[in-house]
Amino acid sequence: MKKVENNSKIEVKNSKNTNLTNVGNISIQTEEVEHFLEIKNAFTVLHNKVELIPNGADKEIAKTAVKELELEASQGEKASEKVISKWLKFLLEVAPDAWEVAIDTFLNPIKGLSTVFKKVAEQSKKEQQTNPK
Repeated sequence: MKKVENNSKIEVKNSKNTNLTNVGNISIQTEEVEHFLEIKNAFTVLHNKVELIPNGADKEIAKTAVKELELEASQGEKASEKVISKWLKFLLEVAPDAWEVAIDTFLNPIKGLSTVFKKVAEQSKKEQQTNPK
């Protein structure tokens, strides 16, 4: 790790772990932070919806599905359509209300969320309308 002291100006780009101690002025590109917060807020809504499910196996499966979808969202454009589809199907099976919130969330543009989420959400919604449970 490089140390910089005594009124030096530094620029850090694409860093996932940066430690700052006793600093004065900090400038952060807010676009990435805003994208992160928008995605985080979307998944907070899903986690909250899942918490309303009565305790049991379905709730645990739904929790896992939302966690895995969130993990996949962190992959950005590298997110796997297959993985997203799998977890949305699990969510539909055990928590249709949470699935509905997920679909509505993913169909609306969320900056920073992979476009594959929207694609899979559209497919999942179409399948559900064609073959309702």
